[in-house]
This record gives sequence, structure tokens and C-alpha cells, in this order.
Amino acid sequence: MIDERDATVDVESLPTVTGDHDQLGQVVQNLVKNALEHAGDEPPTVRISVAETDGAYRFAVADDGVGIPESRQETIFDIFQSDAATRDGTGIGLAVCERIVTRHGGDIWVESTPGTGATFYFTLPSSDQVSPGGVYNDD
Repeated sequence: MIDERDATVDVESLPTVTGDHDQLGQVVQNLVKNALEHAGDEPPTVRISVAETDGAYRFAVADDGVGIPESRQETIFDIFQSDAATRDGTGIGLAVCERIVTRHGGDIWVESTPGTGATFYFTLPSSDQVSPGGVYNDD
């Protein structure tokens, strides 16, 4: 989809976190796919960044797309949420992201202004904040 949309995806250096590699990869994949699906007609740019704050990493997946109306931001992580702009979406990707991030002890939310894009944030505990035998599975 990145090539199809002639998109640019900029990724800064990311930390190593404790958790299920496949599931956390699915979160990033779903967020990037969501950004590309709602990018509008211009070739999109997606930026993935991270900041460390208060024993957690705060990841950001930002796009320069059409943005999300405030009225949809409250329910966007509910299952089967989709809109007419979705090219091939099923309406489950963001719900899956929320479940995975929550299972890993984090939070997920969106900030957006229609017409200027959206930024999806999610937090994960830094590795030194994870207790042995926790809910994490890194098999």
C-alpha cells in the first residue's frame, strides 16, 4: 500500500520494548495502514516517532491526511468503525490496536484537526517498568 499511494513513511530510531513482537508489530502496521487509507488524494507522509516519559514510551504515528472529525474521535477505537473514505477497511484495525496496547499495559488515543491530519499515540511501559511474569508474552 505504501508503494501504491506513493507514500513516504519516516521512522525515527525506536527503542526495544518488552512484549509480543508480532502483536506490537500489528499495532504499528494497522496505524500506518489507517493513515494511508485516509490520506486524501495527495501522496501521504506518515511519521513514526517516540518519546520517553515517566517510565513509559509514547509512540506517535502522525499523518498529513484529511483528519478525523471530533465527533468520531470518541468512538474510533470501537469495533466496526469505518467511514466512506476507507478504501479497503474492515473497521476492526483500530479496535485491535486498542486491545493489544491495553494488554501490554499501555494506552492509545488520537488527536486530530480535520484538514490537517491525525496523530495516533500509544504508550508502552519501558522495559525496566515491566515485572517478571506480567501479562507480556514475548514468545
